[in-house]
Amino acid sequence: MATVEFKQVHKTYPGAHIVKGIDLKIESGEFLVLLGPSGCGKSTTLRMIAGLEDISEGCIEIDQQVVNDLEPKERNIAMVFQSYALYPHLSVYKNIGFGLRLAKVDKQIIDSKVRDVAELLELTPLLDRKPKDLSGGQRQRVAMGRAMVRTPNVFLFDEPLSNLDAKLRHTMRAEIRQLHDQLKKTTVYVTHDQVEAMTLADRVVIMHEGHIAQIGKPRDVFLHPQSKFVAGFIGSPTMNFLKGDVRIDDSSNYWLNFAGNDVQLDQSYSGNVGEVDLGIRPSDIYLSPKTCSHNNPLHEFEANIDSYELLGATALIVVSRGEQSFKVEVSANYALESGQAMTLHIDLSQLHIFDTQSGAAVYRVIN
Repeated sequence: MATVEFKQVHKTYPGAHIVKGIDLKIESGEFLVLLGPSGCGKSTTLRMIAGLEDISEGCIEIDQQVVNDLEPKERNIAMVFQSYALYPHLSVYKNIGFGLRLAKVDKQIIDSKVRDVAELLELTPLLDRKPKDLSGGQRQRVAMGRAMVRTPNVFLFDEPLSNLDAKLRHTMRAEIRQLHDQLKKTTVYVTHDQVEAMTLADRVVIMHEGHIAQIGKPRDVFLHPQSKFVAGFIGSPTMNFLKGDVRIDDSSNYWLNFAGNDVQLDQSYSGNVGEVDLGIRPSDIYLSPKTCSHNNPLHEFEANIDSYELLGATALIVVSRGEQSFKVEVSANYALESGQAMTLHIDLSQLHIFDTQSGAAVYRVIN
């Protein structure tokens, strides 16, 4: 196992600054996920660890050794790509052992390692098959086996499940996490899929325009986003954003006015007086006050259903109130249809407040 540390790492191309001064330490044995939209710099960050991209400024250390000038083969890392990158003319057995043969490892050692990894990945019955005879999930396991057989200090995954269907992605997520728990190797995993990030990561790093927007455990990032960007990126369905206004009274108390409601804020409020952006998740808007948390303050309002989308056990409805639209997540048991008028209840204890200019989180009504 090994630590991986970024110290003020930049990556620039002519006319483009892709990674902008990242400081990050990945602990030994940790499963860390780099998450963000396309173009945020996450894959470039991973490729700099691997040595596939040069570092423009700063340094990367693997197990306290600066690796800026080391070739990929000298870093003792293994990478699993989105495209599998298997050799179509070689069997599963030879694909898994290819790197060892290239390194001129003894044939008996290669055989032992390949068969051990194949058993761990449940590939033993497939060792004589060619990649064209395998399913997508089996091919991905072969690609993982080829990385594992070298016993690296660090595993790198670059969107390895994006080519698989939804059901297979779910299965492979569980397998990857189970393997990590068994091997306990330092793992850095890149994805744009927040479900993968939330289910796999010990910690998740949210990247935005080359910067780290937030680092934390998945649950903490979801419940306590530090910016409007993170709040809007994490969570499905996405968070609703509204406008509010903060004022201060003669006793120096802060009050939030939201849709005609005054909610007193405690002294943890760190924003300015005036207009603010509010965030509320679709799951915190209810059809009935009985489903809200006990004794939480509520805002009740009338709205019309614009659209209804069945998601399975839940449904997503879009409602409108004047010029404002809200997404609301409800149980699929409710018989609802477009055009229907209804009363909704917002759980004010779940409101997030963001600075209108910077987007930084300045308050959550109840922490």
